[in-house]
Amino acid sequence: MWDVHLPRHGPEDTCKVMAYSKKAITPRIKLLANHPIANLNTMVLDVLDDTTVTLRLINIYHEVPNHGHGLQNLLQYDLDETTPTIVLGDFNTHSY
Repeated sequence: MWDVHLPRHGPEDTCKVMAYSKKAITPRIKLLANHPIANLNTMVLDVLDDTTVTLRLINIYHEVPNHGHGLQNLLQYDLDETTPTIVLGDFNTHSY
């Protein structure tokens, strides 16, 4: 069946991102809860082949502020060029 992955959060927090994985590959998924860009709106997952990272997933929910955008955390982060990375999520492109 399926497993759900959530960012680290407390009982009063509202998570805006999550990811599902098939139970068969869940042991190969590693949640990087302490990653510099990880928060309630952004989660970072590594997909492993044995112990080697084969793919990094950055899942984002763009919570749009009243002015500008809320993507500074992601845009200021220097991605590791040696790790294949996919940035995905809900960017709320219908908002300002």
